[in-house]
Amino acid sequence: MKYVNVINTVALVKITESEVPTDQTLLEALRPMIGFSPCVVLDVEGVLLTSAQIGDIVNLAKELSDTWGDQFRRVALINVSDHGKQVFQVVKLDKMITLFDSRDEALDHLSAVSLA
Repeated sequence: MKYVNVINTVALVKITESEVPTDQTLLEALRPMIGFSPCVVLDVEGVLLTSAQIGDIVNLAKELSDTWGDQFRRVALINVSDHGKQVFQVVKLDKMITLFDSRDEALDHLSAVSLA
């Protein structure tokens, strides 16, 4: 996992298959960002997310909303595989976590949310 940058109060994090934490959950690795950035974009290109990691992403979204005091969608995923998109749609997680095709699209959307 690689912390990339904060752009307009949105943290951008690149997750790669080889860097997915093994000694801690994905949520534990991402939790430090909750206090300083109200929105997170996770770039998961090439990563086959496990059900535990998807659960961690859902919990991250809940913790961000609890911390920042609203119900905005504060987590977005980019570069999700077609299969991953289908999983998110079938289990209706795309209602909580927005999927975008590009980094710029996600940053534009979440920057507007975090500044509103």
